[in-house]
Amino acid sequence: MSSAAETRLIERALAMGPSSPLLEYQMPPVRRLWLPRIGARPLIDLRRHPELFSDILGDYPEVFEIRRSRSASRGWQGKLASSKMGRTVRTRSHLELRLCERCEVDGAVWRYLEQPISITYYDAEGKKRRHTPDLYYETNGVASFVEVKWESDARSEKNEARWPHIAAALTGLGFQYEVLTERHILRRPMADNVALLLRTRRNEPLPIGAAAALEALLRRGPLMIEEAISALPGASWTSMLRALADGWVQTDLEILLTPGSPVSLSRPKDGG
Repeated sequence: MSSAAETRLIERALAMGPSSPLLEYQMPPVRRLWLPRIGARPLIDLRRHPELFSDILGDYPEVFEIRRSRSASRGWQGKLASSKMGRTVRTRSHLELRLCERCEVDGAVWRYLEQPISITYYDAEGKKRRHTPDLYYETNGVASFVEVKWESDARSEKNEARWPHIAAALTGLGFQYEVLTERHILRRPMADNVALLLRTRRNEPLPIGAAAALEALLRRGPLMIEEAISALPGASWTSMLRALADGWVQTDLEILLTPGSPVSLSRPKDGG
């Protein structure tokens, strides 16, 4: 699919109201998820992104040639100024960009990186194949490599045959592997929540005192946004959205974000 066609499809989906039929975007996602498995590491060649986190696959070479965009526009590249990662995230498709945007504002995601590794794996016929996952992301207890595809592409006979072999190489290293499509990434209301939080990244943050008080309250348990606003001097709907967008407060982005949405403190990586 060309970059221009992909842009039109995404804009059409995001422009339609929540009650409008979205066809492919709102159909149930197909589960293509492989969990880490216990066993010896498979014999594969692996190269990691030079910016991949030092505690991830540190015993593998850290340099490989990052692939360029294959879009029809020859050179299209999505860019996201990431506060969470402290760098500009670059993607090769609009669908990948939307997924990175979710990682950026989802407090459950600790860190993420585009095109994190490149591996050599063996297909069903024992032939060597090359694969570069589109994304690595990490939540509390889950480290996952992700391939992003349009559903029509993901379910092709060729791809459905290769997913399990790629997964075997990565899950054997202790990682989760998943294939995400527009049914996951553009599904509503999640896509609307992500767009809302992206727009609030420049809102005024909670006053320092209110932020400290909110953290103390959330250590006791979740609160609804409206409860936090009532309890905290200087807190507002927009400043609470900013706290969510900054990632230190989190909520379930799969549910429509309202003043009645429960929020909780994003847990430190060590679980404390």
